[in-house]
Amino acid sequence: MRKFLLSFLCLCSIITLKATDQGYLGVVVNDYIGKQFNGALIINVMDDGAAKQYGLLDNDIVTSINNFPIVKKSDLVDYLKNKNWGDEVQITFNRNGIVKTTKIFFRI
Repeated sequence: MRKFLLSFLCLCSIITLKATDQGYLGVVVNDYIGKQFNGALIINVMDDGAAKQYGLLDNDIVTSINNFPIVKKSDLVDYLKNKNWGDEVQITFNRNGIVKTTKIFFRI
């Protein structure tokens, strides 16, 4: 009975941990202030993050997430800290003057 109870408690802990884990985009960003728009400039895309898997690149400028405007890097960080594994977001970004949109699904 002890082994069963211990196994059950461990399983509950793992499920809880996964359900409250923050999503991981996997980018390093800086503020971007331009003549036409502001945003969060991606200065490095991490190999193990969702951003790389879904095609974001260095020098892309994130301008909105789920239609929420991103005008500085703290907007991006604040918005994403409330996202968990399994959440999907729509990111609008500017790449070399062309506006693009992609959906990113946070995975473990």
